[in-house]
Amino acid sequence: MPPIKRYFHCSQEILADPEIWEMINEFGDRFILTWLQILIYLERTDNHWRLVGDWLAVLSRSVRQSSAKVRRQVGQLVAKEWLLVGEVAADGSPLVLKGRNWLKYNKSRYPQKDSLQTASGIDTSPLRSVPFPSVPKDKEEEKKGMQGEARSVQKRSRAAVCDVEWVQSLKENPVYTGIDIDLEHKKASVWYPEHNRQLTRRAFVNWLIKAMSDKPMIANKDTSTCQERVQRGAFLKPCGEPSVVQIGGQPRCQTHKEAYESRISRTAT
Repeated sequence: MPPIKRYFHCSQEILADPEIWEMINEFGDRFILTWLQILIYLERTDNHWRLVGDWLAVLSRSVRQSSAKVRRQVGQLVAKEWLLVGEVAADGSPLVLKGRNWLKYNKSRYPQKDSLQTASGIDTSPLRSVPFPSVPKDKEEEKKGMQGEARSVQKRSRAAVCDVEWVQSLKENPVYTGIDIDLEHKKASVWYPEHNRQLTRRAFVNWLIKAMSDKPMIANKDTSTCQERVQRGAFLKPCGEPSVVQIGGQPRCQTHKEAYESRISRTAT
């Protein structure tokens, strides 16, 4: 058994995945604990999680959930192909589960053999034939150049924020509730070219995160009445008169608007 690591790979955009929120809506916030614990099992077993013994009870105790609920979560992960079935028992139940994207975050020294991964992590059987015929050096270099160009074009097209469906998926993502995605996309589309930078998907997600952090955390704020504090008895309370303008993010009535303008004019002189 490989030595236990105290860390494992996890995507930084895990909360931007709509399927994560589908699973959370169905099973609750503790689904995240189940998924993280499964990632730990995959890391410890080199992507070869064998369901032996009382595995379901052990997993349930680790994430503080019922066995029935955890079983349904694992079934959904298999149905959504987050987990792939490696071996099947005689009754059709899975014996070995593997992470679909495990190799994406755990590169081996033999990428041509990753598809033949075994329980030890790498298939060490020798090649039965030469994988590719020999090619003249000039043609081989030309082929490598074309492949590199094709990869760079594909990478740019995948990274650029030009996919209407992807932007629409952000609007439907509950993470960005209260954020005007179209408005933020227009602002980002102007800001990035002006600063000689490319607006990629990751850059736009970071832009939205900053917009969320800049958003004032005030719910149901009353903007119909003046919020300027005035002395009422022993306490300072909002004015309460109908607001006519917002100054510095605060609604002001006509009286306090004139007082503010007068104070500014005296300061200027």
